Amino acid sequence: GDITSQSQGGGGMNIFGNQPEEPEDATQATPERIVDMVKRHVRNSNDRRIAPWDDEGGPATIEYLDGKLIVNQTPEGQRAVARLVMAIQ
Repeated sequence: GDITSQSQGGGGMNIFGNQPEEPEDATQATPERIVDMVKRHVRNSNDRRIAPWDDEGGPATIEYLDGKLIVNQTPEGQRAVARLVMAIQ
């Protein structure tokens, strides 16, 4: 997929592509599950170079929009998100 990164965060990653529609099950990687997994594993408590997520009162954001994962995070946070997404693809 595409990875775009900027020094102040931001970036897009097309991680879902044009996959055929299939029935959802407990193991399917939905956009919501991907976002939740990123927030659980890419954390400020694990590495202080990573900004806290907005739901923790921090400035970092992540959302799924138009087939892309949009991440506003520090450069180290961007790298951590990219590593995690590559590992689960």
